[in-house]
Amino acid sequence: MSAPTRDSAVHLAALRDRQADLGHWLEHEPPPLDFVLPYLLAGTIGVLYAPGGRGKSFFLLQAAIAVACRGPGADPMELGVTSHGRAVYISAEDPATVLHHRFRAMCAGMPAATREELRERLSVVPAYALGIDVGSPAWCDALAQYCEGARLLVVDTFRRVHHEDENDNGKMADIMGRVEQIAAKTGAAILLAHHVNKAGEAARGATAIIDNARCGMSLITLQTDATGLKETLRAHKFSIARGGKSLPESAAHRFVRVEHTKVNYGHIVEEVDGQRWLEKGLGGVLHAVTLYPVDAAATEGGRTKKTMKSEYGAGAAASRAGGRAMEGVKPTEAEDDWD
Repeated sequence: MSAPTRDSAVHLAALRDRQADLGHWLEHEPPPLDFVLPYLLAGTIGVLYAPGGRGKSFFLLQAAIAVACRGPGADPMELGVTSHGRAVYISAEDPATVLHHRFRAMCAGMPAATREELRERLSVVPAYALGIDVGSPAWCDALAQYCEGARLLVVDTFRRVHHEDENDNGKMADIMGRVEQIAAKTGAAILLAHHVNKAGEAARGATAIIDNARCGMSLITLQTDATGLKETLRAHKFSIARGGKSLPESAAHRFVRVEHTKVNYGHIVEEVDGQRWLEKGLGGVLHAVTLYPVDAAATEGGRTKKTMKSEYGAGAAASRAGGRAMEGVKPTEAEDDWD
């Protein structure tokens, strides 16, 4: 065995410092797992992937708002956040003006107290063309310092904050390791937005990206008879009311659903009465809604636009949150997509 070097002595000290006190573990109950978002543990990494234009950025910014704020109107997606704190949203893909439009739409109808809470606890960083590189130790340190004490860090998108080959497993493992260091230093959960492969079915690039994350999520959408690949996701198989008529194909694009594709901590809760989806309302803002499987026999004979409009309202203008109209938002004929 070679003589120990200064570096090896440092590493040895680190290993000894991390050694678990098994006596303590045997004598004491562990603390409860601290979930920042469903299945996303504090101090770990999650990845949300979906094709462009599906609603990733809206979901991520709304999730940051829900974590930062407990006031009325802060969580129309009904994520069930139980512990709140500072949230940081870094957008490396969209310019500030676009983020301003989205944020205003998300805050429409919020009471003054909720808005004040957002000012204090939410940090939005338009980082388009800023050149963030988590492969750089200096950038890693800067991000860790900026996010000190944060409960959630959202990075939109992952591809925009590193300069390595996305298909190289070794390089992606290294980059994800650097993101892990930020999570470990800050204690924040980190949620990365990511794109999908050409087939549109899996996260793009090296498998190390998802392998090194502790939580993987995709956004799926309802499909139409003309373009749908999965029969179980066809729009006509769902209704927005129990026992109601089928959704029209023209409404399929308005609904997205979070599918947890990787869960390392916790157990996925099976839905027994309808499925939880998100509906795109005014300005693209997402609201929770329950869709129910349609009894094929009950919908024989077809449906008309007039029937659908009278049953489901004026489409996107009805900006629903679990069936409740968003406060301060009125339907307009221009957004009526049932015709």
